[in-house]
Amino acid sequence: MGSIIKVNEYKDFNNNAIMTSDGAGNVTVNAAGLKATPAFSAYQSGNQTIDNTTNTILTFATEVFDTDNAYDGTNKFTVPSGEDGKYVFIANIRMDSMYNEDEIQLAFFKNGSQDSTSATFWRVAKDNVSPAFGITGLMELAAADYIQVNTYHNRGSSRTTSAAYTAFSGYKLIGA
Repeated sequence: MGSIIKVNEYKDFNNNAIMTSDGAGNVTVNAAGLKATPAFSAYQSGNQTIDNTTNTILTFATEVFDTDNAYDGTNKFTVPSGEDGKYVFIANIRMDSMYNEDEIQLAFFKNGSQDSTSATFWRVAKDNVSPAFGITGLMELAAADYIQVNTYHNRGSSRTTSAAYTAFSGYKLIGA
């Protein structure tokens, strides 16, 4: 038979709370090293026009959350001081009215240049569709590095994103 230890607070040797419990099963992690932060999530507040054959930084003006005020509220996440490490980023986009043979790219830009490990490229195979695409990237970042989401399409006139399906989020990995 196993033993049960009941506590409402775990502390380190300097009396700092590592974790606390409210007695109802809700645990709060207090130690920074156990949290997947900084973290943020944002989405577009309106559709965005993407000009043909032009690299365009996507805007995500509606923040869902931003744990460390590291997202600028428009289009850029900047690593805060003291938060060097490995980060995961996720971006989704939906483009309205794409046509057969249209090509679109979605990529993360690190410090203003394309991160070659995260770019994804699609070719549309049907007329007048609104395809949705997504990418995930894992990057080693240092303080003041910044990440943005870029898109590009190659044919016809300008295209428009569908704000309801276009989002950007990220978080720092724990223990990696």
